[in-house]
Amino acid sequence: MASLKHVTFIVPVLALSFFQPAMAQRSLDADDAALCSAALDLARGWPGMMISQHAKYVQASDWFQTQGIAANEIYFENQLELYIAALTEARDSGDTQFRTVVEGCETYYDTSRTD
Repeated sequence: MASLKHVTFIVPVLALSFFQPAMAQRSLDADDAALCSAALDLARGWPGMMISQHAKYVQASDWFQTQGIAANEIYFENQLELYIAALTEARDSGDTQFRTVVEGCETYYDTSRTD
């Protein structure tokens, strides 16, 4: 099992690879879905967030969860647990990569979902 420090280190690397222009061309996998579900779930509590933005983050987090479970439920659940811990640490320490991940996931949600 990876340590929290190790997981926290890989989140920025994943975020950078996840949000390249080519991302729109490949399908969402369970790992990417876990990253985004965790990030958007944690971001919905930002102080001063408008109700509409909060509702969007709840909906987006749920959408990523549905996609991740459909791709590989067990792997998604395992990764989600790791990402929640790592992203909570990043958010609480003020790491700017947390916002980068959230914004990338929001962009993916806005441009890729078909509901």
